[in-house]
Amino acid sequence: LLVAVGTEEAQKKVELLIGPQAPRFEMVNEEYVLETLLVTNKEVVNETLAKIQLEAGCRFVVTRIRRSGIDISSSPGMQLKFGDKVTVAAYRS
Repeated sequence: LLVAVGTEEAQKKVELLIGPQAPRFEMVNEEYVLETLLVTNKEVVNETLAKIQLEAGCRFVVTRIRRSGIDISSSPGMQLKFGDKVTVAAYRS
């Protein structure tokens, strides 16, 4: 099972590489949570997502960043900025 997050154009490219999309399903259950967080902690500002996730033991995935009203797909080398709204997918501990 593969879940792709991105623009419609990017998802079409994934479909060309991997194959057609399966019927929609809901991944939300009692063990899974999707949250939006506001970046205010100075310790993570200007740090890359890869470093933050590594230090946290890779217990979450940043799926999207909203910066200055614009949604940005995340990448490991992206640096968080103060005021970013970060969408995080994780399993409850």
